[in-house]
Amino acid sequence: MGKGMGIGFVLGSAAAGITALLMAPKSGSAARHELKIRYYEQRKCLERTFEEIKLEASRLESVYDSVKTHVAEEMDAITADAVKAAHEEVHVNSSQKLLPPAEQAF
Repeated sequence: MGKGMGIGFVLGSAAAGITALLMAPKSGSAARHELKIRYYEQRKCLERTFEEIKLEASRLESVYDSVKTHVAEEMDAITADAVKAAHEEVHVNSSQKLLPPAEQAF
């Protein structure tokens, strides 16, 4: 019984030592190393996100410029139509002034 208890004590002590090592807090250098790794991973992730944001902003700026150009073209067309209509109205009014009063359309 003494030999079995001795082996049990040694195995139990070894298991307790391994458990204690696994559960023990990390040393300062290991903790700093782990923090550096996490920092670089997060930094890389943020840089990728920043690049995605820059690309999306560039795309939105391009779409905005396209829409702005389209609206400007439409406004130019509307202005041209309005000027043409105003000239036609002036032409009709000046033509009516040349007619004798009896022939003017009211």
